Amino acid sequence: MLIYSIIIILLSVATNSIIKKAMDYSKISIITMLYLIYITYNNTDTIIKKLSLFNDLFVLTTYSQIFNFIIYIITLLILILTGFFPYENEINRPNSSINNNILYKKTIEIFKYLDIKEYSLIILFIIMGANLLIMSNDIISIFLCIELQSYSIYILCGLNRNSESSMNASIMYFLIGGLASSIILLGQSYIYINTGNTNMEGIKIITNILDTLFMYNELNTLYSYIQYSLVITAIGFLFKISSAPFHF
Repeated sequence: MLIYSIIIILLSVATNSIIKKAMDYSKISIITMLYLIYITYNNTDTIIKKLSLFNDLFVLTTYSQIFNFIIYIITLLILILTGFFPYENEINRPNSSINNNILYKKTIEIFKYLDIKEYSLIILFIIMGANLLIMSNDIISIFLCIELQSYSIYILCGLNRNSESSMNASIMYFLIGGLASSIILLGQSYIYINTGNTNMEGIKIITNILDTLFMYNELNTLYSYIQYSLVITAIGFLFKISSAPFHF
């Protein structure tokens, strides 16, 4: 349902065959979130252990469904609060006392970017990236889902094209995110070189075996290389989430 909604909104925005406002796309996104909340709530108890998809590339469990349910609820609240910002009717009302309010005018300038049609589409891309990231069971799928979510957030930060601070935040986030992605790829490539595996469960099994055979010198070196690779990958993730001391 989420992918279908993204395709519908994307085609509608790209073709411009039907003239719609941003509020109409917000309504479609809200209906999508309500439907996803209903499906997730009803199917949480049906998953006993786990459901593997695409050769263990994604694993659907009860815990992932719970986190997806929370994400859908938060997204629904965000779309309700931002998708129906009533500035257009108020600002065009003649001789209205609210139009003379300086605080109201500043609020209008801040939230005017919410009238952009692609706003709901970007939100759905972020949710799809977060949804797949929770179910990821492979370091390659983890990286791809993070990039899908990150690039959407880059665009969302710079959505207000008339604001200098918005564009500055988008460019800075893009540069730091690109650096973090390079570090993550470096660490993941070292993991693959030393383990020959990209599956999370396979890497865990190899690490546990090397941990038990830590007394042998040759395996000791290989175990150390894997730990260094995990540290490099963790540093890249800390850059991504702007965690201290990597909050630039």
